[in-house]
Amino acid sequence: MKDTSLALQPTFATPRFALAPLEPSIARKLVEYLLLDDELASKLPWMTDRTPEGARLIGEQMEAAAERGLCKMWSIRVREDEMVIGMLIARNGGNGIDLEVLVEAAHEETDLMDEVTCPVTEWLELNAESIWPAPARLH
Repeated sequence: MKDTSLALQPTFATPRFALAPLEPSIARKLVEYLLLDDELASKLPWMTDRTPEGARLIGEQMEAAAERGLCKMWSIRVREDEMVIGMLIARNGGNGIDLEVLVEAAHEETDLMDEVTCPVTEWLELNAESIWPAPARLH
């Protein structure tokens, strides 16, 4: 089942960054690219296969999750030069919303975490019931 909620996912602008919703196929390509950054991948405990094949598999898993509406993803772009430097991934973790920010190692000193997560967190909290699929019930 393909997720059609991308139209409901807003863009966000902060003083330094712009966050734009990602189509699942574009998100896959971006995550694959980011995970090829050895320095970034080494900091991710869930990234056990740090090969191009491992990055491809994780990209495919994220694309499938986004298509099912299980996660929402945004690109992180520097407003000054329009460069995409990373992405923000939001998942409904059952115990609350889980956010993960993947940023190229060359830009990790930018101190962007609060700036990019705050507007997304606020929006997710206000709209959680309408954007996450209802849990499946077993009979």
